Amino acid sequence: MNHAKASLSHVISVLSHTQTQGRFFSRTGRRVDSRDTLDRVETGRTSIVQEIDPQLDPTIHQRLLDLGFTPGTPIQVLRAAPLGDPRIYRLAGYEVALRAQQARHIVVREDS
Repeated sequence: MNHAKASLSHVISVLSHTQTQGRFFSRTGRRVDSRDTLDRVETGRTSIVQEIDPQLDPTIHQRLLDLGFTPGTPIQVLRAAPLGDPRIYRLAGYEVALRAQQARHIVVREDS
């Protein structure tokens, strides 16, 4: 019984921390908030980069910018690996593979 209480206590503390960060997760572990992120864009669709999550590690943030994920850049989701991750994106005339873990930090809007 004490183990169950400790586990529940841990879950509550993690959820509290997550909510204070302004991010919520569904049962599948996907972030659920008002922002669309690149990991949610369907294969074949094109989106426009709005921003890279400012809370992201600065080194990774800079690397994504260096790869061309800059605001205003159109990105097309081309295909996914057989198990679904990573996915291949086309931007700025070339293709790049990103894992969902990285793509969820790229905020996009629908290409109109």
